[in-house]
Amino acid sequence: MRVLAISGGMSAESSTGKLTDRLLAELAQSAEASTSGRGVFGGVEPIIGERLDLRPLGHDLVNMVTTGMASPALEAALDRVSAADGLILAAPVYNAAPVGLFTLFLQLLPQRALAGKPVLLAGTGGSVRHSMVFDGQVRPLIAYLKGLALPTVVFAATEDWGAPESRSGLSHRVQSAAGELRAALEAGGRVPTEPIDGVGRVAPASRVSRTGGFGRQPGALVDEFDPMEVTPFEQLLNG
Repeated sequence: MRVLAISGGMSAESSTGKLTDRLLAELAQSAEASTSGRGVFGGVEPIIGERLDLRPLGHDLVNMVTTGMASPALEAALDRVSAADGLILAAPVYNAAPVGLFTLFLQLLPQRALAGKPVLLAGTGGSVRHSMVFDGQVRPLIAYLKGLALPTVVFAATEDWGAPESRSGLSHRVQSAAGELRAALEAGGRVPTEPIDGVGRVAPASRVSRTGGFGRQPGALVDEFDPMEVTPFEQLLNG
């Protein structure tokens, strides 16, 4: 199982990058402890973590917005997101919002790139007053992209670095979040991405239309807010 940790840090040695590495290390340690004693045939795949920095992709992201074309480097980064079984998304907070490159990258992801995947949210900032930014702004975006945002958000303010654990609680948050991500991956890593009927079963594919709002069968279970169900503007203009 592959976990891609995306860091939105704006410098080579940013605190966001350090937090990202810390989460990856804790995930590896948690996965090792989880599989210990199960033997070679324990049935649990190893978790492979890797990091992707957005800083080198800054110009590519802006160019894709203005031209609609992804550079080879950005295309490879987007493919890595689609291929991952789980994600760690970490970004610094500026003026009560995640750094722009971070949200821009999420907005340019292919449709369903996050569908059903567990996502660990993390961030850094100068003050604990920014700690609710990810719950208030990023979590809804992950939900819109059909990702599964995990309960624990790891936020590290300036005062958390170097502070005793009894005061900051940062290590506890890192351990809790990494444990949640590991558990989600070992449980299958994905949640149903098709509509669910009234008794908790996945609706048959024959009942679901992917025609963008036209030609749905009567009684079809469709999420009207699903980006896959939005009718292209050109199709609306053509009648």
